[in-house]
Amino acid sequence: MSRRALLTLVLAAGWPLAAADYLVEGVVVDARSHNAVPHARVALGSTKNRELKAEMITKEDGRFSFPVSQPGKYTLQISRPGYPPQFYKQAPFLALETAIVVRDDQDTRHIVFEAWRGGAISGKIKDEDGEPVPYALVDLFQSVVVGGDRKVLGTAEIRANATGEFRLRNLRRGNYFVSAMGRPWFADTLIQLESTSKQLVTRHSAEAPTTPMEGQPQPDQPIPFSADPNFRGTAFQTTFYPNATTIEGASPVRLDAGAEAEISIVLPLAKAVSVKGSISPADDISGGRVFLMKKVSDKHISFLQEWVGKDGIFEFRNVPAGSYEIVASSQANSGAASWGMHQDIEVGASDVEVLLRPEAMASFSGRMVFDGEPASSPSGVSVTLHDDKGRTFGGQADSDWQFTINRIPAGRYEVTAGSTDYIAAYLEGETGDHLPLALTISSGVALRQNVALTRAVSVIEGTVEYAGVPQIGAFVLLMPKDPAQRWAYRQDQTDSDGSYKLARIPAGDYYVIALRTGEDVAYRNAKVAAVLTKAAQAIQVSGNRAGVKLDLVDTANLKLPGL
Repeated sequence: MSRRALLTLVLAAGWPLAAADYLVEGVVVDARSHNAVPHARVALGSTKNRELKAEMITKEDGRFSFPVSQPGKYTLQISRPGYPPQFYKQAPFLALETAIVVRDDQDTRHIVFEAWRGGAISGKIKDEDGEPVPYALVDLFQSVVVGGDRKVLGTAEIRANATGEFRLRNLRRGNYFVSAMGRPWFADTLIQLESTSKQLVTRHSAEAPTTPMEGQPQPDQPIPFSADPNFRGTAFQTTFYPNATTIEGASPVRLDAGAEAEISIVLPLAKAVSVKGSISPADDISGGRVFLMKKVSDKHISFLQEWVGKDGIFEFRNVPAGSYEIVASSQANSGAASWGMHQDIEVGASDVEVLLRPEAMASFSGRMVFDGEPASSPSGVSVTLHDDKGRTFGGQADSDWQFTINRIPAGRYEVTAGSTDYIAAYLEGETGDHLPLALTISSGVALRQNVALTRAVSVIEGTVEYAGVPQIGAFVLLMPKDPAQRWAYRQDQTDSDGSYKLARIPAGDYYVIALRTGEDVAYRNAKVAAVLTKAAQAIQVSGNRAGVKLDLVDTANLKLPGL
């Protein structure tokens, strides 16, 4: 029996199997050990039609084979327990992968798919006495480059078990920061005792005779409970590994592909206060829910939640110092009784009182103008606002190129706009000056600003070579000479024939460079960009299509800042 017969082949409807002229075949190996990876699911798909694909399971030798009847570009993906789903030479956080080019002059029968095994970070959350913190919330952050800027992003979240142990799996190699937050086992008991004490005091006051009997407790004295003011604290301080209160003071956990790091985080006790709030005006509102969100790095994590009644009053008890956001919303989704609001607060050593007011929504309107050749029709042209919490608000241009976006919460927003052939270039100031594509919108303001669009239809394509040999998986970067033109950066990764394609480029002056690896290059950093431009090729884009052959630059030889 042939090796191909040993493989399980599942074909999607319409897969071009008949009269196959080509074979896409090779072996899946572990990226570290280079041992064959058996029982991996391998999928080959068309880049033009993502629904068209074939799948098979590798056997003990890790081999796969797909018959293909039509030339073209195909994606190759694998998945297996212990190996997260991944494309061939996939670049993390760049949304780039290498396609398999099938045609007569290409060898597609000796593909080596180096699959990276998922790593893990495990450990235990303890208190200062070495006791486990049950069900602590563990958050994972990773230092990555996104869109040319280095950022620390929240990537995973998990709860520790009853003994304070946790394990975060299927992690790519990289630098991670780990934080933990929890609640002492006795915290809720203290809150319950305080509540019971107040209830007993209230009842005792109502039932007490006018003249108290000798030795009887006074009505304003808690009967069964009184907290010890000298106690170390009744709440845990949110802590980053190994013992920092902020991510800036934390130590990164370096994780290699397939490796496992074991850590321990100690949560110190801290003094806690109450956060009391009310919603104004409270007339005729419906009840709802209020969340206290703990700010950890740039991520807001649900810490406590309470119901708020029609009186609009709520209270969070046993809150440690830190930065928080209160997010409140009604049970009613619409109508006069519905409401929603949020407010940032800082909690210190004293109780906090917060007055929440329903937020007046803002609007953003203006007109589309053009830098260069105008579009023939406003059909399909849109404007979108993006904030740092992932929210988007958008609107379409009308027949007069006017747009309006309503019901926008106050905040800072990035602006994108355009259509298939146009992109936003800048905001136009009152005197026609060019302003960055960013806005700060205040509550209740009707902001008007024109958005300038520029045509982006040019294409740069070619190959990347090293010593005359086409390079697979190289990172190709197009940088505008003016770094303020943030909309003009483009990137791609070379396919199996060493080819690349950069599309939707506006006319202008650029640098283009091909790097061996680009996933960790913060190319929008001024110091990094200065090094890259010295090694890059200058190019002027004015027509619809240009062919450029690039020589591969070894990223390690550039000695880029931050690497």
